[in-house]
This record gives sequence, structure tokens and C-alpha cells, in this order.
Amino acid sequence: MKKQRQVKKLAVLAAVFLITGCIQTSIIDDVALIGAAALDRTENDNIKLTVSYPTFLEQGQENILESEQIAAVAKTIKGARELLNGSSQRPLKFGQIRVLLFSDALAESGVEPYVDSMYRDPSIGNRVLLAVVDGEAQDALMIRLGAGERPGVFLGDLLLHNMEEHLLPSTNLHVFMFSALNDARDPYLPLLLVKDDKLRIGGTALFKRDRFVDNIGIEDSFFLKLMVDEMKQTTHQFQIDEDGEKAYVVVEKIFSSFNREMTGSMEAPHFRCHIHFRGEITDYTGPLTLTKDETMNKIEEGMARQIETKGEELLKRFQSLGIDPVGLGEKYRSHTRDWKPGVWHDSIYEQATVEVTAEVEIVQSGVTE
Repeated sequence: MKKQRQVKKLAVLAAVFLITGCIQTSIIDDVALIGAAALDRTENDNIKLTVSYPTFLEQGQENILESEQIAAVAKTIKGARELLNGSSQRPLKFGQIRVLLFSDALAESGVEPYVDSMYRDPSIGNRVLLAVVDGEAQDALMIRLGAGERPGVFLGDLLLHNMEEHLLPSTNLHVFMFSALNDARDPYLPLLLVKDDKLRIGGTALFKRDRFVDNIGIEDSFFLKLMVDEMKQTTHQFQIDEDGEKAYVVVEKIFSSFNREMTGSMEAPHFRCHIHFRGEITDYTGPLTLTKDETMNKIEEGMARQIETKGEELLKRFQSLGIDPVGLGEKYRSHTRDWKPGVWHDSIYEQATVEVTAEVEIVQSGVTE
């Protein structure tokens, strides 16, 4: 009798697990989880929302993972989302979205209404990655990927590893909103290029509040990153001058830190961005011998000069554009109790003097020498 009761109990538990599993599977199968979305401007100030989500195609006894894209045009992002559900066979859910893209034309007119709509949605995380596309944003969702690849996953991985390990300054939905609504700094986003059905990083899109106003290439993005991020495990190629000839040095395992200082008066402030840079040389095209201390000192000095020159050029360019992605306004604001954003933007920031200093340390130069 005891064994029979145990058998019945196990049978009941098995039935419960089976039913629960079927219900969960049914729920997942009946929902389309959006991985990426793109926003473009259309006629009459409408917006076009294009979304991408995974689908399974049955071929014989196998299910093949594919991606499907649908689009809707409306005045608002909420209205477009409602229209999308009206043309989808399954409810569309934005809770798993990883990437939101803007066309350059839409970004130039301001993205705050669209970003704010996503930010206020409790089902969407604040670490969603944002980017500007040079051209139509929907084109980035239409590129041909490998079998089983999904645009949301591909785009998310592309942006994330370039921000964490390579040349792009780090940002996301939360960071962008913080900077766009901050009266003492301006935001930036990755810039994507679509050409010949291929997608690549083009640099960094610069914003004045929520409006896209300019962009810098990959090389300059690295020097901006030095002034806004603490780098870990990054790689970069430097061009240095050795006795009037160009030499190239590839530095890996880059670790960097920075700090901003302000001196001078409140009417005529002087800002200094100091960068501490450490890494190891893994490739070198110059004629000098890396084992000599004199050579290493020359290379360190050449890299420091390049960081300082490029950094100051960027800061002066930002001043001429009236944008402040480095956050010098925050440093100025921390020195006064009478913070006036209008006075800072209209007269003080553009006239302020800027300086970049760099301390470069090469900790290793490889084993071949």
C-alpha cells in the first residue's frame, strides 16, 4: 500500500510538471520578444518604428531560428507600438529589447521624446544600448547575418564589446538620459555605418542636449574615451615621430584613469584633464631597439604628446560646437554655489582655457627582444 501511494504521488507530480511545462512553452510560443528596434523620420513629421524579433521555421523535423522585421508609422512611439501589434500574429513584447537605433535625420531633430518613452516603460531595462545610424536606421536591422544570428543579439554584442574592450566611450539608455537632462554635460552615442549589406562602427555621435550635432571617427573616439572612461584591456595603435620618421606602436592591455581639475577664476576658468595611461607594446615598426631604456622613454614621450595634442584638439572642437561631452561644466558647477547654466553655456565655457596632460607607462614590450 505504501509503495502504491508513493507511485500515485510521483505520477501526480509528473503530471503537474508536464502541464506546467506545456503552459510555459505555450506562453513563450505565443509571444514575440523584440530584440532590436529602429526609429526613422518620415513625411509629415511621422516616425517609422521597425522591430526585429526571432521566429522559428519548421523544416522537416528541425526548427530553424530566423528573424522577422515589421514596421509601423505613427506620430508617437506608443502609437507605432499599437499599430505593430495590429499587424502581428503574436503579441509584441519589448521587455527583452537590447538595442534602439536612431536615423541621423531623426537624431538631428531630437530624440528625447522617444528615449523618454522607452525609459518610462517599466518592462524595459535601463541598460538598453542606443546608437545612431548614418542613414536609415531600419537598414541596420535588414543586413544579412549568419545562420541563427539575430539582429538584436548581433548589434548588442557589437556595441558592447567595442565599448568595454575597444574604442567607444561607454553609454546606455540610463547614461544618455542622465547626460541629456543634465545642464552641465552633453551625451554621446555610437555611430553605425551600413554599406554593401555590412554593418560596422563608424565612430561617436555627439549631441547637444538630445540633438545630434556632429560626429568623430574611431581614432578620435579613442581619445574621447580616455577623457570620460577608465579603460581596461583595450588595444590601440599609436603613430609617433622618431627623428623625423613615422613609426607605429601597437599597445595592448591598456589601463587608463583620468581626473579633471579647475583653476583660475570663475569668470575665466582653466581646465586640466590629466590621463594616466599604462599598457604593453605588442607590435612596433620603428628602427630602435625596445630593450633600451632610452628607446622606451622616447616611445612613452611620443605617446604622451599624441594623447595631449589630440585631447586638446577635441576639447577645443567641443567648445566651438557648444557641446560638453567631457563634463567640464560639472567640474565648474562643483566650484560655485551660484550655478547659472545660461551664463556657463553662453559666455564662460567657450572662453575657458583647456589643457590635457598625459603620463604614459609601458610595463612590458614583448618577449622577442
